[in-house]
Amino acid sequence: MDLTTFRIISGAAGVPSGPVSITFSASSTYTPNNSNVQISWVVLNAESVSIDQGIGSVGSSGSSSVTGNEQTKTYTLTALGLDGLTSSSTIQIQWYRYVDPSCPYYGTRWDWAC
Repeated sequence: MDLTTFRIISGAAGVPSGPVSITFSASSTYTPNNSNVQISWVVLNAESVSIDQGIGSVGSSGSSSVTGNEQTKTYTLTALGLDGLTSSSTIQIQWYRYVDPSCPYYGTRWDWAC
């Protein structure tokens, strides 16, 4: 005898319902210049999902590697729910200039010899 397990979600069998649920995270939100940061997401009850900053349309779960240079970027994930309502979540990541403490300092600004 073959036994099969079914998961019943509220509403029709196998059809998700309810409000959009977003989990959106970053491996770091403050990191040295040119470092890769992994952003990850899981979105439930959405018809479509997208992330700005050039990432575009994405699946309901996944990850992407992003990088920056002496800047702060805000990433916004936007999801269109099955109910037609839009939900969003944001992450702000700051890349900073890393200066090796052993480098000599020259001038009155951030002028370093190495």
